[in-house]
Amino acid sequence: FQFGPQQLDCIDLGLISALEHEISEKLHARLSEVITKATLDYKQRTTQAPNERQLFRLIFRFLAAKVLHARGIAPFRAFPDFSDVREVLAAVNRYYGEQRPTLSDIETQKIVATNLWSRVDFRNLSVEVLAYIYENTLVNKASRREMGIHSTPHSIARYIVHRLPFEEIEEKERRVVEPFAGHGIFLVATLQRLRDLLPGDMEAKERHRYFVKMLQGFELDPFALEVATLCLMLADFPNPNGWQLYPKDVFHSQQLPSAIREACVFLGTPPFEDFSFAERSRYQPRRSVAKPAEFLLRLLDQLPPRAMLGMVLPRKFVDGKSYREVRNRLAQRFQEIEIVALPDRVFRVSEVESALLLAKTPRLDDRASVSVTYTEVADKDRERFLTEYGYTRRENQEKTIQEAEESFAVIALREIWDRLASYPRLGNVAEIHRGVEWQSPFDPEKYLSSTKKPGFERGLSSAAGNFLCFQTPSSIYLCTKSEYRRRNAFDLPWER
Repeated sequence: FQFGPQQLDCIDLGLISALEHEISEKLHARLSEVITKATLDYKQRTTQAPNERQLFRLIFRFLAAKVLHARGIAPFRAFPDFSDVREVLAAVNRYYGEQRPTLSDIETQKIVATNLWSRVDFRNLSVEVLAYIYENTLVNKASRREMGIHSTPHSIARYIVHRLPFEEIEEKERRVVEPFAGHGIFLVATLQRLRDLLPGDMEAKERHRYFVKMLQGFELDPFALEVATLCLMLADFPNPNGWQLYPKDVFHSQQLPSAIREACVFLGTPPFEDFSFAERSRYQPRRSVAKPAEFLLRLLDQLPPRAMLGMVLPRKFVDGKSYREVRNRLAQRFQEIEIVALPDRVFRVSEVESALLLAKTPRLDDRASVSVTYTEVADKDRERFLTEYGYTRRENQEKTIQEAEESFAVIALREIWDRLASYPRLGNVAEIHRGVEWQSPFDPEKYLSSTKKPGFERGLSSAAGNFLCFQTPSSIYLCTKSEYRRRNAFDLPWER
């Protein structure tokens, strides 16, 4: 055998991901150190804590200046250092075209500027690293809880954008709106997708003008939009600002309806939380207490005929009762829908389970059914999906509007269940109830016993385990003391 020279892979995606993670962790540690130093110094001199939001914005403004300096953007490339803090901040304000309040204490500004100039290198800063810094370093717990911030991984945004058929839309009609833009992760993914579809000989300035015209973002948090601006600048480097990013509340915005009428694609991750009691009276009229459901209902009221959707939603969207009207409207509006059911811990901070909605093909006929592609990603395949879009199973089903209203899920081994549909069910021979539950946290020392004693009755401690046909499972003694009970399963006739 003869072996000639072999071309190695030019890009190792696993290595890139590992490098981004390493850079993110180091940058997070450095910026956290800067925040700590600035806060302690401010407290020592003023005997009070600094305004956290203004401090974060101050740090981000110097961070942005350092990125622009490292990338050679005028006038930032001419700065020998950050000693003239006022001039640096003024240059950043001019670049963004706006003046938002930052911490005005000059000594704190000097501490931040000195540490960011001498200790951090941003030449290889990526959008993914910047997104990590935004959510993990520059967003506090109160803001995350109040605004429902769930930073969507870049890989999920790319998945949604690439699964939607942008190529079927006329080039001049590919207008995209991200209603809950956050740091603009969907806008960045869309920019990269649109770039691949444009003619290769289009000039850079013309391409930038096209992106600015096609992409719009709305976000309640103006600080997040500053991050989105820098993310888009990095994605379309070295073109200037000019992006259509608006600090608006989409549930109150008068600008959003006109943007909806002109757009063809809607992308984003709405807050997963329910409306607070104060918000319920503020956002009237309202049809749902769940923010994602309310937004989708409002969006579907105004959606253009040819529009498509790509959304990250709570997992209960798939079959939860509070989303029945939403599923009905989607099934009537589209003839092809893709659902991806994801496990928990997909988001960096939140552990909530989620699902992806891709409403691709608008309905062109009067059929009373919808084609549902259902992809399930089990816990064991989480990382494989995030890195290479691997999944556990994928199945299709033609659902009636009524079936879709009940659930978008496609059960595993559906052909077998269809075959068994006429057979007797467990409910024909047994009463089925939820098992006993105790007060949290569960304490096996308190609630379980291997021997019989007062206040305990024989039963099964868990449905998990190696149960075998025709063999009685081993039993244990369960606590029945009234002070530890939760729910009413203890009152059922367990002697049966």
